[in-house]
Amino acid sequence: MLNRDKKILFVAVPKTGTGGIKQSLNLAGTYHQSLSNYSKKLDISKYFKFTFFRNPWARAVSAFHFAREIAIGGFVKRKDNPLKIYDKATFSEYIKYVYSDEEVLDKFNRHILFRTQMHWVDPFFDELDFIGRFENYEKDKNFLVEKFGMKAIELEKKYHSSNKSKNWRGYYDDDAAAIINKIYKKEIELLKYKF
Repeated sequence: MLNRDKKILFVAVPKTGTGGIKQSLNLAGTYHQSLSNYSKKLDISKYFKFTFFRNPWARAVSAFHFAREIAIGGFVKRKDNPLKIYDKATFSEYIKYVYSDEEVLDKFNRHILFRTQMHWVDPFFDELDFIGRFENYEKDKNFLVEKFGMKAIELEKKYHSSNKSKNWRGYYDDDAAAIINKIYKKEIELLKYKF
């Protein structure tokens, strides 16, 4: 998303609090475009480029609940849904199922909610001017708001997927945690996330 007047480019990674950033910085455009896509349309070197990342284990739980309860609705509930997100009773069972089937894993990795966070910024990761952390959301959002002379906006949490993802560690057994570590290894290592 962009604010062309202030030369701001926000790479909105799903499940990282994009709504508050969009409103607070008066950004326009389509949610969830990669930095690579932006680079094809404009000279990104002239923009302040930033994104927000989230602990991958927490983000996976949040995306799972969002997909099941809110976002995709009819698509997820279809019997032919390739992600079969309703077929397993628990999150850990679901992650193990995804990882055990190459075709489902491929669809999982390509789905907008479950793509790696690096997908949105590669190969321009080193050109980002700022990486906010969902875990420090208010502090990092306020830094950006002050930097650009904007006014922070308090949001109604209409797309928040309840408190279920707040205690994300409880959703994992050792095998499921190891699978998420494998899938999101690059961002875990680069940003030093811990389970």
